Amino acid sequence: MEYTLYHGLSDLTVSLAIIAGLIGLVRYRWLVPSLRLVALLAIFDALAELTISSLTNLLRTPNLFIVPFVIVGEVVLAALAYRQALQSASFSRALP
Repeated sequence: MEYTLYHGLSDLTVSLAIIAGLIGLVRYRWLVPSLRLVALLAIFDALAELTISSLTNLLRTPNLFIVPFVIVGEVVLAALAYRQALQSASFSRALP
């Protein structure tokens, strides 16, 4: 199998997500509540990247089934983090 730039960037993305997730997990207790949600987002993203890359390598085809679930999870966690950080009444009403 030939190692291409696409594979290198994919491995870099997974590695950075794992590093950010581990840092968020280690520092979780000392973070303010708004940053705890960002840490949860990083942990969720790391787990999602590991799952997607593992399934892609195992099946040798792009896994388009799990990606929409990951996107919804990331949007929800990002919205919760913004609501906590902004503490805006109008933003809180806009969220379901």
